[in-house]
Formats: sequence, C-alpha cells, structure tokens
Amino acid sequence: MKRELFKLSRNAVSAVLFFVVFGCFFAVMLVYLLNVNVRDTYELDLVPHYESPEELKSNTEALREQLSDAEIQGRPANTIAWLKKQIIYSEFLENNYVPYPQVVVTSFPLYAANIIPVFGSGVATACTLSHVVAVTLALVLFNSEYIGGTHKAFYAGVSRRRKIAVPKCLTVLLFTVLTAAVIPALSLVIGIPFGAHFKYVFFVTERSAYLMRTWYYLAVNWLIVMFHAACACAAACGISLLIKNVFAAGAVSAVAVIGLPVVAQSLDLPVLTAAFIPVIDTGVNIPVTLLCKAALALCCAGLLLAGAAVHRKRDL
Repeated sequence: MKRELFKLSRNAVSAVLFFVVFGCFFAVMLVYLLNVNVRDTYELDLVPHYESPEELKSNTEALREQLSDAEIQGRPANTIAWLKKQIIYSEFLENNYVPYPQVVVTSFPLYAANIIPVFGSGVATACTLSHVVAVTLALVLFNSEYIGGTHKAFYAGVSRRRKIAVPKCLTVLLFTVLTAAVIPALSLVIGIPFGAHFKYVFFVTERSAYLMRTWYYLAVNWLIVMFHAACACAAACGISLLIKNVFAAGAVSAVAVIGLPVVAQSLDLPVLTAAFIPVIDTGVNIPVTLLCKAALALCCAGLLLAGAAVHRKRDL
C-alpha cells in the first residue's frame, strides 16, 4: 500500500481531489450556516399538539374521523395518504407515550437550528463526495497505468497481479471510507453548538412507525453512509479492473457509481430508494431496507470479483 500512497502523494489529480472534497464540504456548511433558522423548537407537524396521553387519544380519534370523511368525499389521494401517516404516528405515540417536546419527525426543516439537519447535510455531502473519491482514485491507481504502458512493469507474471491489485483496492477503500467518516464527523462538530433539542427521532413507513434516540439515530446513519462508501469503492474498483481504458472506465464508473444512485432515487420506487439512500429512514420498513442494502452490497462485491477474475486472466 505504501507504493499506492506514494503515487497518490505525487499525483496532481489526487491533490486537486482533496481540495475539491473539503472545499465542497465547507461550501455546503457555509450555505447551511448562512440560512439557518435560529429557532430552538419545531412543531411535530404530523401529530397535533398534545399535553397528555388522554389528549393524544382524542387527537387520534379526530384524525380517524377526518380520514373517514375524506374517503367519503373522495378527497385527493395525497390528502388521504397524509392522514393515514398522521394516524400511524398518533397511534404509535398512544401505545409508546413520549412527551410532545421530546420527539421530532425526520421531515425536519432543512436549515433548522438543530444538530439533526446539520448532520443530515453532512451525510448527503459525504455520500456524494465519497463516491467521487472512489471513482477518481480507482482511475488513478488502476487505469492511468495503462496510458504509458507502465502496467507491464508492475504486472510481470500472473502470480503477482493479485499482490499488486489488492493494495490498490485497499487504498481506494481507505480514502473512500475516510471521506464518508470524516465529513459527517465534522458536521457533528459544527452542529454541537446548536444542540440536540429532541430526545427522540420519529419516522414511519406505510405500515410501521419507528422511534429512535437522537444519538442512536445519528450513529446508525453515520455507519450507513460509510457502508455506501465501501459499496462505491467495490463497484469503482471492479469497473477499473474490467476496463483498461481510462476514459471508458471513467464514463462507466460515473454512470454506475454516481449517476445510478441519483436516477434510482428519482424513480421513487421503494426498493431502489431503500437500497440507494444512505440513511435508515428510507420510507420502507427497516428489515426490508436492510435487505435492499445487502443486495446492493452483493451486487458491488460481485462486480469487484468479476473485475478481479478478468484482470487475473487476460493479457495485459
């Protein structure tokens, strides 16, 4: 791995990438801080305000009546869906009572003065930038060696290929996961002065509701963004091993590693959303979300193994 680190330290692309990554992060944080709302509290907008379990129960009954009237009157589908979601929240809180000021839903104001949305901005930035890092470093460490023919000096003999390729992959993994780990950590540090005003974070799917302690919610999402970074690394390295040409590999990697997650999320299909969004609250039940992310990991691992197999056997 020392040779790979030395190569990156001497490579202009990696130096530019370093400044771009952290420049983008601080730009996002600057925009956030310039737009932040200084309010300390926010309404739990999906549940009417309540002061006691009895009042919460009354609110739930009122929501059921509103839903019944909406269905009879043929109100728009999004109105009915909204009322159903409100009922799921309210019924869950009936059975698992939490005082109103201690809980917030994940549909938080984008620029709220609270550590949760600050961290969310960091996670979104880290996910994008870690994918860019994975693609760029894979191209630098694998494909750039084919430009001048220097690969022949390194891959002399089939038995040596694995010993050279593995450290390259580990180097890409190191920097990709570090990007995904450090940027949310910095966003947490920036968010600490705002504080965590809510003890619990609340989110629902079509059938289930989940209540997490704020710091547990942040920790889980931090791990998930690093998991997505590792998947991006496997996919980028697999593509670079499969395709020798730096421009072709760059184009395919950009589409598969960066473009595909964006397109998949825009299609608004629950399974794709659960697989590609780097958070636990994807709108799909947690077990299904974890299965979708596991399927994504298997696909990326399969791409890496396919690339390694082709790289080992073909004529370089």
